Amino acid sequence: MKLFIASDIHGSAYYCRQMLEAYEREKADRMLLLGDILSGDGDGTFRPDASVTRAEFIRMMVSTFGLTEQEEITYTKVPEWAVPFVRCAAAQGFLLNYKKDADFGAKLSRQEAVALLLRYLDFTASKDFDTSKIPDYKSIGEIYRPYVLAAVENGIVTGYEDGSFKPSRILTRAEALTILYQSAGSIYNIS
Repeated sequence: MKLFIASDIHGSAYYCRQMLEAYEREKADRMLLLGDILSGDGDGTFRPDASVTRAEFIRMMVSTFGLTEQEEITYTKVPEWAVPFVRCAAAQGFLLNYKKDADFGAKLSRQEAVALLLRYLDFTASKDFDTSKIPDYKSIGEIYRPYVLAAVENGIVTGYEDGSFKPSRILTRAEALTILYQSAGSIYNIS
């Protein structure tokens, strides 16, 4: 494994600060693992505020969890480099109900990313979960609500500093790394 050091983090992004604080709390094992999952852009930068596409996030998930089993797919808009990763996601059953012409190069919303991740993890929220803990709960798409609730309840997402989730906001690289880091910890804690 390798540790990726980025020259552009500077603590400017909220999620990057969380990651650096976690590293300082001696959780370097998961940080090292994720250094192999989400690498920089080849120029020494991480670009924490850059957006993530469906295909990129699926690749990150497949790499995080070491998935290898694949099955054929019929999607027509998958970047060539991403085909093996989407095949792995299909074999694991965590893809959402995408249409055949779904664009895997499209930017990914936070609620869709959480749904993909929680479908893989198979976590659920308790029936009595207090939705008032998420100030913008009603703006979360109905099909995504159970996944977001489970992610919050299991500590995979905490929302922004004001507690909001901002479901339609496009997922950033820093946020992707954070939720993958948190999910790896959730698996570690229950294993």
